Amino acid sequence: MAETLRLSLLGQAAIHLDEVPLTQLASRKAEALLIYLVCTGQTYTREVLATMLWDDRPHGQALSNLRVLLTKLRRQLGQALIINRQTVAF
Repeated sequence: MAETLRLSLLGQAAIHLDEVPLTQLASRKAEALLIYLVCTGQTYTREVLATMLWDDRPHGQALSNLRVLLTKLRRQLGQALIINRQTVAF
């Protein structure tokens, strides 16, 4: 059975997976990344996402931060995120 993800973005953002609130997302950046991927519906390279979220960090550190964030999101969302070595999509 497919899981249902529901986003409420007016006012404070609220994310629900199968009617259960996802209140334990790793960080505001994790929340922002998930919302961005869902709303745009596009596939992005890891480099683009890392630069978007951590433009103030060295490239290697930004990619490392993204890798950690994606691992945490995948634990919560299962296969809803499509992640490979080069790209990420919802």
